[in-house]
Amino acid sequence: MNESVQLDLGSRAPAAVEIIHPDQPPHEEATADRSKWPLNPFATPIREAVLKLKDSPVGDVSWRLANTGSYPFFDRILVGHLSSSPSPDVVIVLETTANGLALARGDLVVLLSKKGTYKAYHIVCWNFSAFNFVQYPDGAICLLQTALVEGETGRDGKRHNYWVHRLLRVDDGSFDEMASFGRRWIMYANAPNHRETKQLSDEQKERLWMTVEKQLSVEVLRPIG
Repeated sequence: MNESVQLDLGSRAPAAVEIIHPDQPPHEEATADRSKWPLNPFATPIREAVLKLKDSPVGDVSWRLANTGSYPFFDRILVGHLSSSPSPDVVIVLETTANGLALARGDLVVLLSKKGTYKAYHIVCWNFSAFNFVQYPDGAICLLQTALVEGETGRDGKRHNYWVHRLLRVDDGSFDEMASFGRRWIMYANAPNHRETKQLSDEQKERLWMTVEKQLSVEVLRPIG
């Protein structure tokens, strides 16, 4: 099954982005010694989908979605100017078949217009909205990346989880972390909370950050063909 959405990227005809899902292999028939139900979703191989940009000012470009979860589909698509290129940039927010708190995870594919083509980046950002893109005082366009980090026992003797925010520079395509902003650790609570936590020591924060750092790194998607 494929999903396609038209975009206005400044050309005469509308462009389109499309997710192409490979055909799912048929399930094995039940046998006398093997029950058909319940199926184990973790035993089902995830087959990579393909993201395709069609009829854009730079032609057709495709990328393989290897790390965006099981069976991704479009949630929201934003078009605007993040880089200095005159061509619009595209931010694609993907949803998957997750539920519960995992629904707050956002898998973003950012298509930055660069030198007559589009370069694609996959980024994980929890609780994403268009307001996560901000302009830093020095003029840089940044993404406020939010992570959910499972904590450990804090100063109150209890174990808490945390939202951690950091700024990544987007406009130059580097996605470098803005060291001057730092990382803001906010305790996950069942009430509004915007204060930086005092529950964790710097050593604890560094240790906990290392557990999620790899999955929060920006993945450069290589074009197919």
